[in-house]
Amino acid sequence: MKKPKLNVIRDAVPLSASARHGRDPDFACDVCHAPAEQLEVWREHDEHDRPIPGTDALVYLGEGHPLCRIKLDDHPRLYAEVRGEPGSFPRLCGPCEHRDGLLCRHPDLKVNGGGGLMVHLNNGIFAHVHICGAHGRIRPLHSAIRCAGRRLRGL
Repeated sequence: MKKPKLNVIRDAVPLSASARHGRDPDFACDVCHAPAEQLEVWREHDEHDRPIPGTDALVYLGEGHPLCRIKLDDHPRLYAEVRGEPGSFPRLCGPCEHRDGLLCRHPDLKVNGGGGLMVHLNNGIFAHVHICGAHGRIRPLHSAIRCAGRRLRGL
């Protein structure tokens, strides 16, 4: 697929323009606004394919919304899935009572002053791969599948 021209990207209404979640997802798809039990999170990019920082550039897509995924894939702008960082895994942490926007407030998490929180990752064949980049070595994270501190809201 050929990359769209800069003016086509600039003129296209970004998917984040119809997002209603603010800092915190409301468990509705930002594309169709229908409820979703699980959300995928996608980061919007500018016309030069640079990621746009901040929570305003996040688009929450209902997992299992194939028409919404087609709309995202066909959009002139680039969108990259946000897989998460330690303490913030969108698919796992979504309904957790410790989630605060895209942050984890669990007291055991090291960044919150705790001794550590056990999170199991599904890294597939890349479990032991390190990538050298501008900010040093990183290990690509895929999906978090279990967290010792996960507690569903209201339970």
